[in-house]
Amino acid sequence: MDVPPHQELPETYEWFAEQVAGHHPSVVKNGKREIGILKKHGSDKVLKRKLEALRGECEVNVYKMLARALRHGTSGQLNVDSGDDEMESYGWPNIRIKDVEGLALLTPRFYGVTSLAIDREDHDFLILEDVTAVYRLPAILDVKMGRITFDPVADPLKQEKEMKKYPPQRTLGFRLLGYRMHLNDGTVVVKDKEWGKAHNENNILDGLIEFFSGRGTDSSLISEALLKLDRVRQWFSTQKSFHFYASSLLFVYENDLSQPSNLQLVMIDFSHVFPANDELDTNYIHGLDVFYAKMQAVHNEFTSKLETQRI
Repeated sequence: MDVPPHQELPETYEWFAEQVAGHHPSVVKNGKREIGILKKHGSDKVLKRKLEALRGECEVNVYKMLARALRHGTSGQLNVDSGDDEMESYGWPNIRIKDVEGLALLTPRFYGVTSLAIDREDHDFLILEDVTAVYRLPAILDVKMGRITFDPVADPLKQEKEMKKYPPQRTLGFRLLGYRMHLNDGTVVVKDKEWGKAHNENNILDGLIEFFSGRGTDSSLISEALLKLDRVRQWFSTQKSFHFYASSLLFVYENDLSQPSNLQLVMIDFSHVFPANDELDTNYIHGLDVFYAKMQAVHNEFTSKLETQRI
């Protein structure tokens, strides 16, 4: 089969170089290249293609709701079934505004939806904050969360496909999708999903140590990560508005040793978010707890190495 040519992009736009996982223009499916994340030259925002049907509507509606919470800072109940036409199309029940406000602080900023032509065909894109824009040498890790990554309406074939992708996910509650790390010599270390799949229950610590060692055995970087993780865990410990499937945590830190590490942690990918029906998201929480414990082990490893170096 002939490989299709690279897509024709609008003038002043380019593929987002720091994308770690997800739909990517290097991937060809059904004879067409996937549409990845775009960025306008010099912008501090990225454009993520809106997915088809309910998945796309779900993600847009979640981000719209979070943006409204940041703008208005209301309190009490957010009734999205009565008069809120932006959310009615997805059929959300009443959602606790404190849950929405908490989630809004854990996600990239949303700036609306726009349409762009790719190969002369119009596509809708979500305009999102580029959380990597403030770094000179960003190191970026994508971690898909949850013991189960298929949503409640997935058919049996989809369920089987997801379970076969990475069997250790049922135990760990997360998987490493890959990372990008800029080095001082101008090179970029790139590890993809196959690298992630090679790390299971027995060696997952090796993968985490590999990514978080960009600045050497800097235990303060791990302390930052644990602090940010704990904020996510605290939110999940009380929120009963949302259940997340196939959603990710994105870690970013500065790998320029002359600068502070400035670690950021954001939640991304909301095309499979479902009403929680007043129940905790135990599927996601399991992965958070295991990931937190693994990061504590990384912290202990780094601290031990530093103490050994002092002797």
